[in-house]
Amino acid sequence: MKQFVLATLAILGVASTNMMAQDEPKASMQIDLLSNYLWRGSDLGGICVQPSAEINWMDATLKVMGSSPLRRDDPKEIDVTLGYKYDNFNFGLTDYWQSGLDYDGNDLYFSFNPRRSGHRLEANIGYTYHIFTFQAYTMIFGNDYKYKNMQELDARKGKRAFSTYIEAGANFFWAGIDWDARLGFTPFAGANTIKQVGEVNGYPLMKKEYFYADGPSIVRASARMTKHFKLGEIKCPVFAELHTNPYMKTANFMVGVSVIPF
Repeated sequence: MKQFVLATLAILGVASTNMMAQDEPKASMQIDLLSNYLWRGSDLGGICVQPSAEINWMDATLKVMGSSPLRRDDPKEIDVTLGYKYDNFNFGLTDYWQSGLDYDGNDLYFSFNPRRSGHRLEANIGYTYHIFTFQAYTMIFGNDYKYKNMQELDARKGKRAFSTYIEAGANFFWAGIDWDARLGFTPFAGANTIKQVGEVNGYPLMKKEYFYADGPSIVRASARMTKHFKLGEIKCPVFAELHTNPYMKTANFMVGVSVIPF
């Protein structure tokens, strides 16, 4: 976690250059109920509740998000993000933790061995221009490796993958609804694991499963529509999203509602 600590201190150092402004910190909270958990072209499970809390101070943001699935077999998740905005640019670090990813199968949160735990640390940089957004994300620490064969996987001798995801988006208002369209791309093969998927003549049939894709690919093409409602002082936006993955040739349709008490 040394890299995470150093990078966090760097972002805080940049943010401190604006301390003369002395803005008051602002806190917010949100609870999302989703019919499917869809992320960068991947289907991560069925019905789930995703609470999040965020603190904004000047141009810095600290956000914690969790995902609690209704089905026991779906993964649980905790994400911690530290972000900073400068003019039209934004920078961030996110620590992802997901159950079912650690090598030992114990799902221990306070386990940070990069080759055995369920943590991944991702750095991102982005730019906003009018209604358009551009983001680039790269895994820089944690469980993000590529393996050639089962021997490498069992020995945890794979090479770091630096799994990368690049996304272009557009946000606009049309027909009384807010729209969010996104196109996501990975420029090279991401991290992978190897699993047995059957047998051939008594020999195990193994298959590599990739974090994004096995090479340069478009992994997300999606469009979300959101309608905003209020119950007294509580905001309750309702949304629906068509989420496709051209690389995997899959498509999902998700609906959800948010509760924003403050």
